[in-house]
Amino acid sequence: VSIAIADVAALETRIHMATFASDENYENPFDASLKAKEAYAKRWGYTFEVFNDNTIDCGAFRPLRWRGDFRYCKLEALKKIRKRVRKLQKSGSHARDYIFWHDVDTHIMRPEIPLTHFVAIANYAPVVFTENALSLNNGVFFLQVDEDGPGKRFFSAWRRGCRTGEWPWADNGCMYEVMLHHFAGERYTGACTSFRQDDFNEARPEPP
Repeated sequence: VSIAIADVAALETRIHMATFASDENYENPFDASLKAKEAYAKRWGYTFEVFNDNTIDCGAFRPLRWRGDFRYCKLEALKKIRKRVRKLQKSGSHARDYIFWHDVDTHIMRPEIPLTHFVAIANYAPVVFTENALSLNNGVFFLQVDEDGPGKRFFSAWRRGCRTGEWPWADNGCMYEVMLHHFAGERYTGACTSFRQDDFNEARPEPP
């Protein structure tokens, strides 16, 4: 086991930073933060991409209902960047690749620490979440890009789980249920397949 861990640690770790800004109402207030993230990525040799409504079709995953929590843009953005990284991997480069997703309203607080530090102390787990004061949150996390390994299997399960149901916080809400089924397997017997389905109002889909 120690040899296997040593081999994994010896691989180069590439980080692909990504976020999504829905429109100028989000891009402008966080302009300074986005520039800081761009500088941080450049400092450590990471790629950095800001997706928006012009670069991805959020409605391709689920129809757009309103410009808020019920948009699943993150899953479409992750799909696009994952496809690009897989193309890079197929070119013959031997490295371990992680997507580092960070919501546009999150910030780099310790720029002197490389992101590779966090995946290393997590023993290169396929999915790594950062700490959150309230609950598990996918506003900031790492997702390993692999051909048919645990990273891909989790991402595929996440997308399947979000296809149906009415979830709070869209992709974050359904992710909880997906994680319970995906990682706990038969140990989890729950079935939280929807959220307030009976109270859902098509004419006013946003939360109260």
